[in-house]
Amino acid sequence: MKPYVKRGKTVRADAEAICEAVARPTMRFVPVKSAEAQAALLDHKAKDFLIRQQTQTVNTIRAHLAEFGIVVAKGIHNVDRLLEAAEHAPEAARPALDILADQLRELRERIETVTKRIEAAQKTDPLARRLATIPGLGPIASSAFAVTTPDVAAFRSARDYSAWLGLTPKPPSSGGKERLGRISKAGNRYLRRLLFLGAVVSHRVAMRSRPMANDRGAAPGPARGRLAVGHAAEKAREGGRHRPGQSHGTGGVGAHPDGRELPGRPGLTRHARVGRLRDG
Repeated sequence: MKPYVKRGKTVRADAEAICEAVARPTMRFVPVKSAEAQAALLDHKAKDFLIRQQTQTVNTIRAHLAEFGIVVAKGIHNVDRLLEAAEHAPEAARPALDILADQLRELRERIETVTKRIEAAQKTDPLARRLATIPGLGPIASSAFAVTTPDVAAFRSARDYSAWLGLTPKPPSSGGKERLGRISKAGNRYLRRLLFLGAVVSHRVAMRSRPMANDRGAAPGPARGRLAVGHAAEKAREGGRHRPGQSHGTGGVGAHPDGRELPGRPGLTRHARVGRLRDG
């Protein structure tokens, strides 16, 4: 809108800019969501908000326990250990910690309730069920994509849909030179996070299902890498050892850094050898 606004900030100028922008043939418009899609999307937003509150509460409890020398490992999977550790705090600090612990339990119950409601709605949506067949997309991700994505007829190709999600790289090209930067991140951050989490889970499952050794009895990839590093280190140690007739200087075999004659090569010093190599 701003490029179409002329000088001065008035209602007349803004209305004229709106009319000019709407009349442009290449202007893109945001489709209107239905009330059902908006309600389903509200469940996702509520769950995301509750998860942020849960993270804040866990970090608060962990920080307060650390002041008393009680340290618990990080991670949402260690919440039960965190609540058990809170029971060993001093009696004077127990009332405040109990309030935070009760709040954390309530948040976990609410998150579970919203999650079940999203999963139930996903089972009744044909589009969400088809999306769930894609590896890495579970009930939450498939439901989010189904209620967030507009009519696919608005996209000319799958690449346009990737650009809508913000997954395409920025093209800071100039002067005929093509340069590709990082992804634009111009789309929905929630959808990109779900895609990232699904990709991480799929990668972990694939890595766990890989065999530890091939048919030839070779070591797996990480082990082969460690063996290669070990062999390279051994060769480096052997190459660094002093051999008869060889110095540690940079003049090659038999060269001496102070310019003395090479062993077995009378009259040929290191400087003379360097000069001969340059002339040759």
